[in-house]
Amino acid sequence: MKNIPKVIGLVPTYQSEKIIGSTLKALGLQDYPNFEVLVCDDCSSDKTFEICRDFAKNHPNFTVLRNETNIGWFSNAEKLWNMAVDKGHYCFLNPHDDPPFTTFVSKQVKVLEKNSSAVLSIPGMENAYPNGEIIHSQYSAPVGKEDVVERVFTVIEYNEYWWAGFHGLHRSEAVKQILPVSKLRFGEKEYSIDSIWMIKLAFLGEFEQVPEVLFRKNYYANSLSASWKHHIVNRLARWVAIFEAIKKAKINYHLKAKLRKKVYKLLANRFARRIKRLQNK
Repeated sequence: MKNIPKVIGLVPTYQSEKIIGSTLKALGLQDYPNFEVLVCDDCSSDKTFEICRDFAKNHPNFTVLRNETNIGWFSNAEKLWNMAVDKGHYCFLNPHDDPPFTTFVSKQVKVLEKNSSAVLSIPGMENAYPNGEIIHSQYSAPVGKEDVVERVFTVIEYNEYWWAGFHGLHRSEAVKQILPVSKLRFGEKEYSIDSIWMIKLAFLGEFEQVPEVLFRKNYYANSLSASWKHHIVNRLARWVAIFEAIKKAKINYHLKAKLRKKVYKLLANRFARRIKRLQNK
């Protein structure tokens, strides 16, 4: 690449003194030359901020910020997204406990540079569970779907390991069109908000994929996502947000009607299966 696109990595942190060091080190070892990292600590009470600040002293492409008050993981992430979109061609959100492999950035940039219609690159993911189990996964369901209705519907279906996409490389021009993202109207306001982000992104362009595993996703019993309750209120709030995303999408009426029809059918089928399971108990 003659003109090397700039990439911005975003790291929202909170109470992560035991793990943030390894994540920062992994980001510092990226083999991509035009790369910058923005870190924002969400008012941690442990030594997270100090660790990040000390790391940045020896890494000039790292900038460390700190919120005066705790604003929550997604608001902190959104703050970083807003900072990144005008600084680089591509950006990605890196959770404080998920270290990327050395070629995480370079291999995804290569894929996106080949397809100007693509807004997202999805990397392969190494899933590391508390019991020591390691599972390699690929989220390929929406990849290669040029039809916007089929692509968005595939994301709405909520296939396993879909969150690899949220952690992939995003085209900054697409991120600009997503921001700001409203939280859920009720329930746990940040419940699965990253899935709504993915749906909005799917309206904007194609998804590409790097089949190779490029980062490690660590799962903890006390992580934020593990604390969310997958009950009817949160699930209903997510569906409300999905239909709102469809309503606001910049596609024509006929495509919206086609997509809604597919979603209604999906909901009817899931409801029927649920009733059947209850009857068989």
